[in-house]
Amino acid sequence: MIQLHIKTLEKKLEQLGNEFYQIVHYNELVDCIPKSTLTRDEINSLDSLFKIFKVASTKNETLNEKEYLLMMWITLGSLTECIMQLFLKVFYSDYKNNIIEKLEEVNSVNRIKLKEEINEIINEHYNKDPNNKGLKKSRENLKKELKNIIDKKFKEKNIETLTLGVLNDFYKKHVWSSDDIQDHYSTIDFIRKNRNCIHSTKVTKVDNKESLEATLKGYVKIIDSMYIRIPEVPWEDFE
Repeated sequence: MIQLHIKTLEKKLEQLGNEFYQIVHYNELVDCIPKSTLTRDEINSLDSLFKIFKVASTKNETLNEKEYLLMMWITLGSLTECIMQLFLKVFYSDYKNNIIEKLEEVNSVNRIKLKEEINEIINEHYNKDPNNKGLKKSRENLKKELKNIIDKKFKEKNIETLTLGVLNDFYKKHVWSSDDIQDHYSTIDFIRKNRNCIHSTKVTKVDNKESLEATLKGYVKIIDSMYIRIPEVPWEDFE
């Protein structure tokens, strides 16, 4: 069943990739290639990632069941991250301000909250001895250093640097419709959690083949949702 789902996914990704190529070709013809928009090399990278995913899906006798599943989840996670980044880039020229504003809005709230929490901890610690000038100076220096670290952490990121978790949250708020938001978000989050097993230093459960099959089935629906949202290329401009 896994191979059947992968064949279906391959057809869907080919359709999506063709739409991506049309958009890139149109941008080239009108000499309109904004910063951070889609490129041919990025679409080729998507094709390469899927080939790696297909290779991983072919059971290797040198791998045990858990190793095989881990390879599948890792490559599926990378493929998902790439597709979600490329899809956002399709809309970069039209919705650039909206995307950046929303990301800045989220970052701004998180930045302020983190600063408030850190300042509270610092003040609580140093106010135990308010007359100590050395401590007071250290407190101010520490605040400045932490401010620089926080500002750097929440600095605006390019689309290609957005991780799967950040992308999933953004899609939930600004891309998916109310009809498919919960299923799509859950599917991608499930992929993310299994992909992240590779980062864990403790023994982590990797979900089984049945879960992988169900996820691939839901994954095809996600690609369909992206496909229907791709704007038509106005070829009439060249008629």
